[in-house]
Amino acid sequence: MPSQKVLIFGQPFNNFSGGGITLTNLFKGWPKDKIAVTYLGHGLVNVTTDVCDTYYQLGNEEHRWKFPFNLFQREFSSGVKSFNVKKDTPVNSSQKGFRHRVVNNYFYPFLRWAGLFHFTTTLSISERFENWLADFNPEILYLQVAARDEIVFAKELIDHLKVPSVIHFMDDWPATISSRGLFKGYWSNKIDTELKRLLEKVDLHLSISDAMSEEYEKRYKRRFLPFHNPIEEGLWEPYIKREFKIDKKYVTILYSGRIGDNGIADSVVEVAAAIDSMTGGEANIKLHIQTPTRDTRIIDRLNRYKCVVFNPFAEYSQIPKIFS
Repeated sequence: MPSQKVLIFGQPFNNFSGGGITLTNLFKGWPKDKIAVTYLGHGLVNVTTDVCDTYYQLGNEEHRWKFPFNLFQREFSSGVKSFNVKKDTPVNSSQKGFRHRVVNNYFYPFLRWAGLFHFTTTLSISERFENWLADFNPEILYLQVAARDEIVFAKELIDHLKVPSVIHFMDDWPATISSRGLFKGYWSNKIDTELKRLLEKVDLHLSISDAMSEEYEKRYKRRFLPFHNPIEEGLWEPYIKREFKIDKKYVTILYSGRIGDNGIADSVVEVAAAIDSMTGGEANIKLHIQTPTRDTRIIDRLNRYKCVVFNPFAEYSQIPKIFS
């Protein structure tokens, strides 16, 4: 059976995030002329093009911030975007400009605290994007969403395209999407209702584990099939541990993965606090963190603990050696 045209919304291909790597494994070998990604400009960073090289950037014609919040935001142009992977900025580069610091350290935290974060932006299908959709003519819509405006836009895409759709959950972001700030109860209920309406429209529901599938089936009354990153045995076998002795003079605990405002940051902080409380005497325990996250608020929280060591960024192919 010939491959069908797939449009992906909500996650670009990359080699550093769980969602991006999952996409790569899921669609590896798919004909390039039959796969495309559409996503927000700020998310199209350090993308890979070995599986897919067609990207439509949702810019100022589709993605709008309400006044006066738009004054703090960088504008992105709408349309097809090409990438020179060799020249793109490495994922671990820190954008430490004044605007970047203000937006990430003060603007976004204020919006979350004030209960405005889920209210300030809208996504809609522009004339330019509608014409591009007609030209590409997707036959399947694949979704990875994790924000309210993405949920609303995904429903609009389903209604507009009228093709079979798939949604893939990478983690339990619905449980933490509105867990803080003023009006958190209001936004939690509203987003939960909007998400359930999206799930009613979607034809196939995917998770990343059996346990998540069981939980989501109870919560949303839908059957979820698990699919996550398979292990490439040839990449890992050379680094299989042969000895498991622990030298108390230097014990290393490794965390590898994304750290964000979805509850993971709090969990890693708790682990760091526990390790600090145990370190002393004969035990010298260090928590090595391997992450693409460069959120200064999260990094500053973790740097308060003596046990924390941030590893330099590494490509996925280097991870097996780091784990060994």
